[in-house]
Amino acid sequence: MKPIRADVPGRLARPGARAAALTALLALIVVLAAPAAVARASDDQPTQWQIDARAEALQTAPPPAEKPVICIVDTGVTPTPDLDIVSRTALDGGTPDDVTARPGHYGHGTTVAHMAAGKVNGWGSSGVFPHARIASVRIFDDVDQRVPWQRYVSALRWCAGVSPRPAVAVLSLGSASVDPS
Repeated sequence: MKPIRADVPGRLARPGARAAALTALLALIVVLAAPAAVARASDDQPTQWQIDARAEALQTAPPPAEKPVICIVDTGVTPTPDLDIVSRTALDGGTPDDVTARPGHYGHGTTVAHMAAGKVNGWGSSGVFPHARIASVRIFDDVDQRVPWQRYVSALRWCAGVSPRPAVAVLSLGSASVDPS
């Protein structure tokens, strides 16, 4: 048997080590070339906040004959596959369709709508009551998030006039800061 010379650059010290190294390299290439599996959270299982809010019964309940409407008074609601929107309006001087064009709002109204009524459909996350529908009133017109109280009154009047009439109105409240001096 011929001795292995480990002192020569590029030589492997054990017989068969080169074959093992090539096999490992080939396996690594195959693994890296394979499409990555996508990890997804399931929206048909309650999240921890939904469990803490005791919303499991609403999430798993069969759909009611008449789906209730939740009126969201906020920064506006952008349509997504997770939401069943029955009506939208803007009381801030804009139109309901320009909700994504408002700088500084970061989708707060859409987030609130998802938390309230996001569907169980494999997209996004489910809400407290996924069978509810959404009516949206955008009232915030600036990035400072200040709204005169009269606009809230107008928004609630608009909610009361939506057909079918909303069972709940969710208000996101914002006001000018008060100087304590």
